[in-house]
Amino acid sequence: MRILFLLYSFPVPSQTFILNQIIGLIEQGHEVTILAEHQSEHHITDSWFAAHQLEERTHFINPIPKNMALRVLKAIYLWLKHGWMSHLVLLSSLNFVKFGRHALNLRLFYHAITALNHPDYDIIHCHFGPSGEMGARLREIGALDGILITTFYGYDLYQESCLSKFRNYAFLFEVGDLYIAISETMRVRMEALGCPGDRIITHPLPIHLNRFVQNKGVINNTEPTNIVTIGRFVPKKGIEYGLRAVAQLLDSGMNVRYTLIGDGLLNSKITQLIHELNLESHVELVGWASQTRVIQELQRANILLAASVTAANGDQEGTPMVILEAMAAGVPVVSTHHSGIPDIVEDGVTGLLAPEGDVEALTAALMRLIQHPELRSQMGRAGRNYVESGHNGRLLTQQLEEIYMNLLIHQNAGAYGVGMDG
Repeated sequence: MRILFLLYSFPVPSQTFILNQIIGLIEQGHEVTILAEHQSEHHITDSWFAAHQLEERTHFINPIPKNMALRVLKAIYLWLKHGWMSHLVLLSSLNFVKFGRHALNLRLFYHAITALNHPDYDIIHCHFGPSGEMGARLREIGALDGILITTFYGYDLYQESCLSKFRNYAFLFEVGDLYIAISETMRVRMEALGCPGDRIITHPLPIHLNRFVQNKGVINNTEPTNIVTIGRFVPKKGIEYGLRAVAQLLDSGMNVRYTLIGDGLLNSKITQLIHELNLESHVELVGWASQTRVIQELQRANILLAASVTAANGDQEGTPMVILEAMAAGVPVVSTHHSGIPDIVEDGVTGLLAPEGDVEALTAALMRLIQHPELRSQMGRAGRNYVESGHNGRLLTQQLEEIYMNLLIHQNAGAYGVGMDG
């Protein structure tokens, strides 16, 4: 099959779930192309990136000037240079009556003129709602052709500004062929926003298990307990609460080491809080790291801390990939009753869950695991077993292939979505 992955940014360190899908499909012999609006600011790659020729497979939208006058002048130049490919498509991209500000701000035009350089596809797989909206518009004007699938992940279903910007995805939900939820919690949320239930399937995030050797979870009593948090420094990650919980552990006499992997808009606030809590000698700020480095840190970790909360703007997690990766490595999880997290972390079995923003409860959960290494080992094994059964990358790639093939069969039969019960 010829498959297009339509993304906003690529490759994003925190979006290994997308890379896992791409690599899985390539290894199955499919022709995969990536079309993204931006190259990620933190594009850290590993050996597998080159091994699968991902750089050669990736194309970026013609850069869109921020200055509107320059944007218009560049659009005119591009039309004169490339417009011969399809004047009708480019004219359609400027239909502000139908596409509103997406046409007026010329983003649809810039996407369209880049997409015209690419052939038709069997499958156009959009990741995150905004990319799905763009994919729907590009197909509507004839810049792309193929079955349109959109996977939703979290912020795209909860962040108020995002939902307002795309009017709860009314256009996408009208014309898309299939919508993928990564958990039952996400499915319910999608239906609540108006996504047609008969075109939703649930397909979990894939983990390449062969990359993870199970962590034994036991340490020498004289060594510090290694706690790790991995993710973007944004409000919904709740890093502030994790730091305060670690500070309470230290005040109680616990011997712990806390590693933070990631970066983001809250970096300065987090650094300041570390100073205020006198945690400089106990906290390591790694910054963005390659997937290889992340896996190495998980192999050394004793506990993964993911103190997720609902942000002031409504932003929430979907299924945090790092939790699944920690479980694949046999690392017990301390997290919160937040969004889709209880769908993957069984409280008391694969980890411990606390209420959002409850520092005391997070501290108690961490202390329980620190004081009971046998419980860490038990939960680590249970987590690994869960990922092996429910998030096996090889099996999920095969399921995704079947989803694609069923859609192609139904397309040829003149009907989408038939028999696609998730």
